[in-house]
Amino acid sequence: MINNFKKPNLNAPRYREKRLGLLNSETIKEFKEKKPLYSKIDNNKLKQIINYIILNYGRLLLVIP
Repeated sequence: MINNFKKPNLNAPRYREKRLGLLNSETIKEFKEKKPLYSKIDNNKLKQIINYIILNYGRLLLVIP
């Protein structure tokens, strides 16, 4: 009875849900249109700045009671 068990296909493609990030090219473009002061900043640099702010804001919330 146990011999009828099939092994899973380890080479089969895995299912992953698609995730939309907030820092894609469309949202950065819209941000730069709304805030012309930041229009000269490179997209990668802007992403780094936003991620840094988000990271530190999370830490700030943990410190404040």
